[in-house]
Amino acid sequence: MKVVRSLLAIAVLCMTFNARANWLFKWHYIYPQFQKFQGSFEVTDAEMQPGATFDSDLFLNSISITSPEGITYRGDDPSWSDAYGSLAPTPQIFMNLHDSSHSISLDVFGSGPTFEGNLYEFFPGGTTVTEHGWWTYQQIPEPSTTALFVAGGMIFLLSKSSTGLLQKPGQDEDRKPCQK
Repeated sequence: MKVVRSLLAIAVLCMTFNARANWLFKWHYIYPQFQKFQGSFEVTDAEMQPGATFDSDLFLNSISITSPEGITYRGDDPSWSDAYGSLAPTPQIFMNLHDSSHSISLDVFGSGPTFEGNLYEFFPGGTTVTEHGWWTYQQIPEPSTTALFVAGGMIFLLSKSSTGLLQKPGQDEDRKPCQK
């Protein structure tokens, strides 16, 4: 029985390590204490493969950039927002986003191996706020559903086979009938 438990544990670990994950991108300014904009978005593992483009619902719905004025720009409005990106052959990001009133726009450009670029915020009166920086990205580990089901099954089997963890009815010796 111990061999079966060990094999199940190894199988769960292997499936977890093979799980696909999303990627999180974050905006950075050269002097963090003076950074004006806060921005991030996610892409799928498939979008990080050579030749793929950033065009999934996850990408568009996760775009969130907040300006110094507290205005949040999102990419989930297909009538007003346009966003595109890819990792290869040349890493690049382009976004044209609008605030909820559709009166202020934000353009995002980034290219090259560090996704270096600019954010331009355009106000109706012609005022522009600009910030030069770059996007970093890292993988977000996520266990696969198969690994979760196997882990749950393994816990169930171990709890059933171990004595004392699940007692059968009538084996509870600690309880005594109430006496008046």
